[in-house]
Amino acid sequence: MTNKPSKGKRAKTRNLFRAKRVITVNEVLKTFEPNDKVQIVIQGSFHGGLPFRRFQGLTGTVIKSQGTCYEVHVFKPNAKHVNKIVVHPVHLKKIQTIGMQ
Repeated sequence: MTNKPSKGKRAKTRNLFRAKRVITVNEVLKTFEPNDKVQIVIQGSFHGGLPFRRFQGLTGTVIKSQGTCYEVHVFKPNAKHVNKIVVHPVHLKKIQTIGMQ
């Protein structure tokens, strides 16, 4: 008998979700405003509000807050529509945008 392959949410993510640093209270309590540009950087040691692994490293726009998490619209080049995901602020990193002058 052979073992069944894992098909869960965190399957095949040992190196992708490895805990890179200790999460501080300030990271848990981060706030974002609507229309902020954010990058999704998954923290493996915090399981709440974890996005699916295909969104690692992508850039999106914060639309609204939903409880302690945020709704983020992510545009993928190969997709024909915008993906809406709900992510905890621990997994988000704000991007500094440079204004046109």
